[in-house]
Amino acid sequence: MAFLVLFFALVTAATVDTQSEGAPTNDEAQPSSACRYDLAIRTSNAARSWNDFEFDTQKPGGPMWYNSRGCYVQAVEAARDYLATGPLLKTRQHAITTFHMSRNLARSGADAGTRAAAALLAAASRRADQAPDAALDWNTYVTGFTAYLTGDRVTLERARDALIAAGGEGNMTNAAVLARAARCIERPFLDVETSEECSVKQPDRTIPSDYDDAAASHHAPWSCINDKDCVREVVRAAPSPLRGRGLRSLMSEAN
Repeated sequence: MAFLVLFFALVTAATVDTQSEGAPTNDEAQPSSACRYDLAIRTSNAARSWNDFEFDTQKPGGPMWYNSRGCYVQAVEAARDYLATGPLLKTRQHAITTFHMSRNLARSGADAGTRAAAALLAAASRRADQAPDAALDWNTYVTGFTAYLTGDRVTLERARDALIAAGGEGNMTNAAVLARAARCIERPFLDVETSEECSVKQPDRTIPSDYDDAAASHHAPWSCINDKDCVREVVRAAPSPLRGRGLRSLMSEAN
């Protein structure tokens, strides 16, 4: 119970701080109607299926609808209220909604309180039901993203490298996010997502490869993994696939 009280206090404080900072002094400066979130929308959301609420970008009121308009605080509030008043969710659904709340909260502001609340949400989105051999390593991505928010570079880079080694398009996509976060660990999440300075362009690490005996001493250099061109670079640099599943198929995915 104490954890839940702290959790909602942090989220509420973060959203209030974000909304009140630099508050406008006239009607013209008020937020646009695109960011409106009220009782009618909350009531309507509560009756929506999870897929419809979480992923629909056309119907007003869902997190992705708000997110596409830059209304990050409202995206968080909508998800919070859906968890409280909507249908009870399965473990996977709850984890995804909570993690998306974390990302939107991280987008909403750069102050320490917002970042701490986003980290708490991210940490709470790990899944106990993830299979050991799951093709998408959700928990490692969550661990890495939480580490970015808390400034833990060691854990962030370890998670990034684990996703690269695991292979598969989903893991590589998530590794790309963590690679950008590692380059800009002290910067706001919107910068991580959009700034050219956060693109991983220069080689800064090598990844040991699971080569055959004749090539056992080689390493596969990588300079970036922020898109499929960079994925090609990683795979083609290796004379045989890296340790971990999925990299043989990764080449065909990248082509």
